[in-house]
Amino acid sequence: MSVRYRLPCQCGQTVLVERSQAGLSVTCSCGTQLEVPTIRGLAQLEPIQSAPDKLGWTAQYGLLLIGALIAMVAGGAAVYRVARLSADPYSERQIDLEMHKKAAEIDGMSPGKVLEAWQEFRGGLYVEDDRPERNYRAGRAAYQRWSWVLAGVAAAGLLFCVIVLATGAGQPARAAPVKKRRAT
Repeated sequence: MSVRYRLPCQCGQTVLVERSQAGLSVTCSCGTQLEVPTIRGLAQLEPIQSAPDKLGWTAQYGLLLIGALIAMVAGGAAVYRVARLSADPYSERQIDLEMHKKAAEIDGMSPGKVLEAWQEFRGGLYVEDDRPERNYRAGRAAYQRWSWVLAGVAAAGLLFCVIVLATGAGQPARAAPVKKRRAT
């Protein structure tokens, strides 16, 4: 706990001073230069008991909270979207898996069913329409783009936090510097 004293000014306002400022010069908010009395003279002024210095909530903490929330929400959404993305059914791996399944089905067919499948195959290859694949790929690309956008927003939130910490933005204003009194 530190003790401060009210130093009155001609304008009617008071300036709070500490013992460490005894004998120095301070400036009132009206612009008047005030001489702080000596320690003995401070005893004549009205003392104010100030609360112990606490780390209170500052604007910097608020800015950091905003940046962290943006980063966490956007990052979580991006991770969720990436984790939810299913395997591409048109990839070579998926097609190979499908071919192995069909080969296993053929191995388990009776000779009559194999003959029917062969006759159907000889009748001409069925060429599928490639529109579903194109639509799927376009939708998947859009889904991935939005995942990247969310990841970028998360990175911007982290960058915002770093900038706030590096620049000290939102910190409480520091007290005006005290001018030392010249020896006369």
